[in-house]
Amino acid sequence: MLLFDVTTQFNKQIKELIKNPEQQKYLLEHERRTLVIDNICNQVLYYEKKYTSKLDLKQRDIVINEAVKMFAHAALEHHKQQQMSQLKRTILENEQNEIQETKKYIESVTESNTKVIDG
Repeated sequence: MLLFDVTTQFNKQIKELIKNPEQQKYLLEHERRTLVIDNICNQVLYYEKKYTSKLDLKQRDIVINEAVKMFAHAALEHHKQQQMSQLKRTILENEQNEIQETKKYIESVTESNTKVIDG
């Protein structure tokens, strides 16, 4: 029951926190989402075992809300960094291609000028 409740609240908090549908979808399908949910459940169970009392719903919501904020920030920032890295890689590849094309052009022009002078 705890896992279901935490998962439901986690998904609800993501939808409330993140308004962009694409980002919501990304976070709801993120590969580490289940790991975060499992960690929340473990924290709740640890607390309840250690202090022999149950977390009330408000306390559990606070724990879940804070976990969602950290998860969303980290996941979206990581995704942004990956996109930037891919963009930088593409820019560098394009620059290298342009350099190679320029070298070939210079070689072909130099070759044709040499033939004209010699011939």
